[in-house]
Amino acid sequence: MKEIFIHQQKSSSSSSILKTLTLMATKHLSMNWSITDHNHQQQQQQQTEHEPFIGIDSIQQQQQIIVDYKSLGNNTKLVTKCLQFLIQFLTVQLKNGHYIPVVGLGTSRIATTSEQIIQAIKNAINVGYRHIDTADFYQNEKDIGQALYELIQDGKITREELFITTKVWSNHHTKELAIKSVRQSLKNLRIDYLDLVLIHWPMSFQSGDEFVPKFTNNNTIIGSDLSKENFELAYQGLEDACDQNLTRSIGVSNFNIKQLDKLLSTTTTTTNRRRRYEPVVNQVECHPHLNQEKLLEYCQNKHIHLVAYSPLRRANVELFVEPKLKQIALEHNRTIAQIILRWQLQRGIVIIPRTNKKHRMIENISLFDFQLNQTEMLAIMSLDKSDNNGGREITFESASHLPEFPFVIQ
Repeated sequence: MKEIFIHQQKSSSSSSILKTLTLMATKHLSMNWSITDHNHQQQQQQQTEHEPFIGIDSIQQQQQIIVDYKSLGNNTKLVTKCLQFLIQFLTVQLKNGHYIPVVGLGTSRIATTSEQIIQAIKNAINVGYRHIDTADFYQNEKDIGQALYELIQDGKITREELFITTKVWSNHHTKELAIKSVRQSLKNLRIDYLDLVLIHWPMSFQSGDEFVPKFTNNNTIIGSDLSKENFELAYQGLEDACDQNLTRSIGVSNFNIKQLDKLLSTTTTTTNRRRRYEPVVNQVECHPHLNQEKLLEYCQNKHIHLVAYSPLRRANVELFVEPKLKQIALEHNRTIAQIILRWQLQRGIVIIPRTNKKHRMIENISLFDFQLNQTEMLAIMSLDKSDNNGGREITFESASHLPEFPFVIQ
């Protein structure tokens, strides 16, 4: 009996997953699957001993999918295909009722040419990804949109199966500019709605066409007049985007606890108007050298899901030579990257690792047929170097002089 471990605070309903798996498994895997509630596991096993078995069991709000590979023998390709198939349905519920896939594809600097970006997105969808994370600042939305358009036109995927995230940049921190940015992203991506839109950074830059406006004499980023341009005003634009059905959910990125408190206050400080939609996500850099323990605890208490970008610290060699990670990877016969990503999932964190290599995409979603024990989890936690931001890969020091720079405090 082989178990596929999910470990999330909340997951899609068992009945929904059962129904979907029943319909899709035979179609995509060309196999007869016996799928049942875990309570009837023994009975079902007796009835279908020759068939692969999947059971779903919710234990203390943690879900396990149990797969019996008896009839598969040593067919590792089929096992891999099974894992790729399952990733489409592994989601957690946001506090507004929508669901977000627990693993997505980060696309910041994913490739250098349009052709490479389009192919990377197609590869990701074809191996099972349904969650694509992009941003206005990445300047790849049009290429991602082209890839999605072609996939949908070819019948490989439907819009409803996808979860698309984008972000509003710091030069659009007014209500009007934020919603304008959302509309432009929709046009670039060639879709009718977004699943999630985030405020990319809490700092506010001078509005205009330049992503990072700077003074010519000293190359310093030009900030905004915070009485007219700030993240609270931008967030109001995202609330309007929700009202207009341009996006299903909204949230933030790179916000610290103080800034989240400010955003979650009963009324906004700029307009004295009640908040209509609370953020469902805070996307931040998170990996063993920057484990974000305090921020994670805060977000969980506020029912905000933490999404980890750069979950592998951009493959920084300093992380990948850690003896503890090497030892744990050896014991599980896994790569160090898989150990790190599994550690994130077991903490209840959504991950969006970036890669344009197909074999890495498969590696990064093959995380559900093993789990780390408590000793291993604590060993990885002990690698944190976040004192004075020592483990941070994305520092954005050029914006550190701005009032809402987030890394002064956690």
